[in-house]
Amino acid sequence: MVTAKEFLCRCEDITMDDCRGAIHEGYSCFEDLKRFLGVGTGPCQGKACVSACMRLVADERGLPIEAVDVMTFRPPVRPVSFATLAAPDQTGDRP
Repeated sequence: MVTAKEFLCRCEDITMDDCRGAIHEGYSCFEDLKRFLGVGTGPCQGKACVSACMRLVADERGLPIEAVDVMTFRPPVRPVSFATLAAPDQTGDRP
């Protein structure tokens, strides 16, 4: 039997059913789902899945989307200057 999976977060292979199950287990806000399942922690850093996850939380909890918390954005552990980010690669791997 073949079943269709509806992915919420493709980076971390998290399905809509995974999120629904977690919400019904008590992980009822986006930050909980991020910590429990890893939603928004993949290479896209949530650009592809945050809004879908927030909509799912709102729908499953019967809330307006405005009532759903947004994910906590955190800066790098240490400040990084723009000059460092824009500097050429020093490892010799790239031209």
